Amino acid sequence: MDLKHLRTFVAVAENGTVSRAATRLRIAQPALSRQIIYLEAELGITLFDRVGHRLRLTREGEQLLGRSRTLLGYASSLADDVRALKRGDSGTLNVVASPQMIDNVFSTFLQKALVTLSSVWSSAATCNSVSFWTKLFLQARIISVRGH
Repeated sequence: MDLKHLRTFVAVAENGTVSRAATRLRIAQPALSRQIIYLEAELGITLFDRVGHRLRLTREGEQLLGRSRTLLGYASSLADDVRALKRGDSGTLNVVASPQMIDNVFSTFLQKALVTLSSVWSSAATCNSVSFWTKLFLQARIISVRGH
């Protein structure tokens, strides 16, 4: 399923006419109409009832509209995440230290750092004995903070 066709479907549903949707999307009306026809053929359902010059969603179209908006929102969010990764604004910070060190030093550091690095996940693993590496790899007693 092509996301472009779903965007077209949502635009037509929100605008009520092919001409307004075409203007909003900055594409020619015939191309927009073809995208809707292709989507209906691919799905095997009719998305719109043609009433005069307006298009009205069918029952199936209404059900697909909400899910399409959700899917397009996820796609947009994914694109935002990828841009953040490319800029280096996203990542993971792992800290392993004693509970006292985390309470006294890293808690203050993490609060300040996460204000600046709001897309960075942080986790702190504590260790009290020679099981340091075991706890590191098993990530025992994890305290996770999300900067959002």
